[in-house]
Amino acid sequence: MLTPNDNLAATASQAPADYDTAEALLAKQLKLLGQITPGNAPTVVNGTITLGATAQTMVAAAARKGIEIQNNSSGDLWVNLTGTAAVNGGFKLAAGQGWTSPPGLSVSGAISIYGATTSQAYYYATF
Repeated sequence: MLTPNDNLAATASQAPADYDTAEALLAKQLKLLGQITPGNAPTVVNGTITLGATAQTMVAAAARKGIEIQNNSSGDLWVNLTGTAAVNGGFKLAAGQGWTSPPGLSVSGAISIYGATTSQAYYYATF
């Protein structure tokens, strides 16, 4: 079962043959958590920090049940679900760390992300 500290890159390599993509594995895990239903597949996006040391909108406000975020860079990223991300302004995702919103948490507003360096990579999936 997916937890806030799971690394999708690691779990994807352990997926059974009939779930050979990260998106399919994520969909299966979220379905087990009851966060998605058939026909409500996650939207998966790979992104980067466009200008270091400047907060940016990672994902615009939208109706969704949850989000999963993975820091694919070598530096820390900061994420804010309700305001503007900054160092100590939101929650920190250390290099390689991931986070999944728990069931019932409202995550329908714009989500901000901050990284110190341009081109820091991240991944997110909304569902």
